[in-house]
Amino acid sequence: MTRPADEDGYELWLRYRRVPEPGLLERYRRQLTSIVLLGAAARDGGEPATPTLAAALAELRAGLEGLLGRAVPQSDDPHKPGALLLGRTLTPGLEEFRRPAAPPAAGVAEPLEGLGRDGFALVSSSSGAARTALVGTSDLGILYGAFQLLRLLQTGSEIGELRLASSPRLGLRILNHWDNLDRTVERGYAGFSLFPANASVLTVEFKVNLLAPAEGERIVAEGFVVKPGRTLCITRGEVHALRGDKRKLVAVMQQTLMVMHGKEEA
Repeated sequence: MTRPADEDGYELWLRYRRVPEPGLLERYRRQLTSIVLLGAAARDGGEPATPTLAAALAELRAGLEGLLGRAVPQSDDPHKPGALLLGRTLTPGLEEFRRPAAPPAAGVAEPLEGLGRDGFALVSSSSGAARTALVGTSDLGILYGAFQLLRLLQTGSEIGELRLASSPRLGLRILNHWDNLDRTVERGYAGFSLFPANASVLTVEFKVNLLAPAEGERIVAEGFVVKPGRTLCITRGEVHALRGDKRKLVAVMQQTLMVMHGKEEA
């Protein structure tokens, strides 16, 4: 098995390599010429107002530079052709993005209306110079929208007439437990949350059964403590694929943990 010479596996989906198709690359370069922070998204001097917005801006600049093969500078001109505008839903200056270019189809909501908590919209301008607005109900929404825009470019999608809106279905997005410092689910061990404060963990047994393809709109993994003991703790994990109201069990895990009394985690 071989891999590209410039691929070390570290960047995963954040591997922003230049768009290979010349025609598509040229269109992207015309459509994304600068980044503008609107309203409260920017401090005096144009710097991002919060660490989350700074992360969104940094990822956009890094991603666009890699995908387009040239830097996309930050600007203070929201009317410049190709400007990518970042702002909150109620920010002044988004009127041209609120009004649809044509009457929407029956039952299709205006993208900037009805966004939920941490939701975002990616909308092309309906008048004036061709521009794109990335609008969020919160700073996290803008961050989520930044990754969605980069994903569209990575997959070769057309972005000239965007009318996309998305809101999280869940209030919390937990990617992993590795960085929890309060021991509740330290390093992914549900059983470890019941261990004494001066104990560490040793895995005695770990078994996984794959039951069905993990196909669905969402994948949910849950961990349970079946029987906590002074020395051994029995745990179980389940992974479900969700599509609409249907919930399908796709994998189960059985694990036995040993309580290492008097040996704190290094």
